[in-house]
Amino acid sequence: KFLQPGGDKPWFLELAYTLPHEDFTVPETDRAPFANRFGGGEAATLAAMITKLDRDVGKVLAHLRATRQLENTLVIFTSDNGAPKAHQRFQGNGIFRGLKGSVYEGGLRVPYIVRGRGIAAKAVQSTPVGFVDFYPTMCAVAGVAPPVGLDGIALLDVWRGGAAPERSTPLSTAFRMLPALLIALIATIWLRCPCSTGAPAARSIPSDPRMLSRYPPTASPRQR
Repeated sequence: KFLQPGGDKPWFLELAYTLPHEDFTVPETDRAPFANRFGGGEAATLAAMITKLDRDVGKVLAHLRATRQLENTLVIFTSDNGAPKAHQRFQGNGIFRGLKGSVYEGGLRVPYIVRGRGIAAKAVQSTPVGFVDFYPTMCAVAGVAPPVGLDGIALLDVWRGGAAPERSTPLSTAFRMLPALLIALIATIWLRCPCSTGAPAARSIPSDPRMLSRYPPTASPRQR
């Protein structure tokens, strides 16, 4: 009912699924088709969870199409973190190193699919972005000025195939896993500085020279 056409009145919906996720529970009607596949157990349940998510998102898009709202609706599909170890049965992180909770690509890189007016179909962007960019982007979509002092940037130009605005604050993320604090600093391409209580690990790919000068890849985590 919420998604019924409302004339010229705009609407916003955040549909926050927990699928796929532990505790590996899904209605038996969804799991039944996979009961004897993938060796059964958690792998079968995970397959059922992924299928249910795909089907339910499809229902939303089908409704928007049937009510002639789809072409005037911005749809964003994304996730909050990479897959954990339990999801590697289906190679959830692909070729990327690391898992959920790490600051390697396997922990940070997630699907980010955008569909809407003016966005090229099947286009691929390599610009690093994050959830910190969501608020200023929605302000741009709504045609209002964002509050002063936000860390993120508006992504409309990126979605349309253009260049991203320059960031005033480095794109970064942190994950606290006591007794360690893992930190990733992400610049124009990628710059990661995982800091832990173990052996230091640092690697950079050609990046923003301002970041490289401040956080050289040979520096000890304690120097950061």
